[in-house]
Amino acid sequence: MRLRVLAGLLLASAGVAAPAAAIDTDPIVCWWRTSASAVRVGQTFDVVLTCAVVDSGAMTVIPDESGLDATAMQLPPFEIVRGKHPADRHTADRRFLQYAYTLRLIAGDSFGKDIALPELQIAYQIQTRVNGEAVKGRTLTYRLPTQSVRVLSLVPNDAPDIRDAGRATFDEIDARTFRADVLFVSAAVLFTIGGIIALAAVIRLVRGSWRARSATRHVVSDRRILRGVARELSAVRLEREAAGWTEALAGRAAAALRIAGAYALGRRVSQTVAADGADPQDGQLIVRSGHARRARVLVSSSVTAEGLRKADLEPLQVALRRFTTSRYTRAADLNPDALDESLDSATELLRRLAASHGWLKAFTGGRRWAR
Repeated sequence: MRLRVLAGLLLASAGVAAPAAAIDTDPIVCWWRTSASAVRVGQTFDVVLTCAVVDSGAMTVIPDESGLDATAMQLPPFEIVRGKHPADRHTADRRFLQYAYTLRLIAGDSFGKDIALPELQIAYQIQTRVNGEAVKGRTLTYRLPTQSVRVLSLVPNDAPDIRDAGRATFDEIDARTFRADVLFVSAAVLFTIGGIIALAAVIRLVRGSWRARSATRHVVSDRRILRGVARELSAVRLEREAAGWTEALAGRAAAALRIAGAYALGRRVSQTVAADGADPQDGQLIVRSGHARRARVLVSSSVTAEGLRKADLEPLQVALRRFTTSRYTRAADLNPDALDESLDSATELLRRLAASHGWLKAFTGGRRWAR
């Protein structure tokens, strides 16, 4: 209440009425903190002086810190060995200042006694702002509460409890914060490196698995191969109409029908990516892959007419037998009518076979065309 009246008088002297909430707390509050409640004679211990002063836009408390430095401070009967002054801390309406001292007691007649730190008075001024100008009040004095240290005793008589207060000063807090930041950044870097290594391992594992699957999977889809077979039979028909049947033309038809027979039996065909400029061998059919970089794939099958007969695929079996026989027969001994009939029946069977491997295959569970 006295401080509030004082602030009001200071503002009134400047011609401005003091607001009701100008000073809600003490303008300055200080306290001691010791690193030990009991010491031996000659033992060094730390004493920290911390003050909280008001520092807001409307009012600023300016303490006189000239006598708080370790070179100027006197705390008899204790001797100041060294001291330090950490950087101040600020909040929205407070400034915290701190001074740390390392003390020792030399007197030999203090055994079993409570030795109090000498009474300390801190001068300060209250600065207010009036119409944008800073106005300082008269010098006031803050009396710091005393703090006792027990010599060769466990707890001094005026100690509020037997628990030691925390010993961290502002500098120690800064050091711990910096160490925590360094450890956090190091942990983040290590976790990042670990994640990169784990990602690289996963990529290698997936790539190896993909390569293993690529070595065994088929390059061209069944539907595209059957389309290639259909185009081959169409080309055979055009050449037959232009120049008649030959042993080579019959061989091409036989190769295409062996591939169709493999799909009719539900078997896989052999696929090999052809080298640049390589020509297909006897019994092979070239099909283009559907990838962005279209590759030439050599497709072939080892299905025989006897295998188709056992599977009850008589029209395809007859056509394959005729074309296989004609492949190794002289052109004069070929039976064009029989070959034409086999080509027509094979083309019809291929149309139905290609339909069974279209987009509806996904809904039929991949059932064999023979079913």
